[in-house]
Amino acid sequence: MSRYFIALLCLFFLIMQGMAMSMLPANLVYSDLLMTPHWILIFLLIIAIFYDKDDTYNAVWYGLPFGLLIDVVYTGVLGVYMITYTLIIYTVHGLNKWLHANFFCGFLIGGRRCGFS
Repeated sequence: MSRYFIALLCLFFLIMQGMAMSMLPANLVYSDLLMTPHWILIFLLIIAIFYDKDDTYNAVWYGLPFGLLIDVVYTGVLGVYMITYTLIIYTVHGLNKWLHANFFCGFLIGGRRCGFS
């Protein structure tokens, strides 16, 4: 995958992340649960598991600026998502050295971080 294609997909997911809440039914949005889509994190976890090699950290480097963009657009505190996205992706990249890169391990690692389990 090209570096520009990954960046454009992350930018698309950033835009869609803001629009996703308006597409959900009102009884889900205004309930006691706070639902937040983290599509950029899921995409970067997939990149870290299946695309990055042992010596490349492309997903980590994409996690820094896009985490900062999420901080600028959606939160009032800078650095929260930037640091958490980077640490989560770096941890998954480290775990990927011990686990095999298949769908089941990817779902266990990525799904656990993104609230599917």
